[in-house]
Amino acid sequence: MNDNLTLTRSKLFYDCRKWRKTGLLHSAWTQQGNVMVKVRDTSSPVPVYSHNTLKSLINTRITPAEEDEYKTSDTEPDDQDVSDDSSN
Repeated sequence: MNDNLTLTRSKLFYDCRKWRKTGLLHSAWTQQGNVMVKVRDTSSPVPVYSHNTLKSLINTRITPAEEDEYKTSDTEPDDQDVSDDSSN
């Protein structure tokens, strides 16, 4: 079953999948319209509501020297809407 994601959450999920491919996240998925990630195989799932949260999770995995290598090109401000309005 596919979740209907808002544009903001869809972009966030895309970035989570991108970071998973680099090895900085263990897994990423959506659940009832929310983006969920696991930083490590043994960690608990964490809901990600913004790019700031995602960056915080990723920064716990990398050293400052590696940070420049893994910076995203995302310069847009985060959308503060955390509701999943599927009625459009």
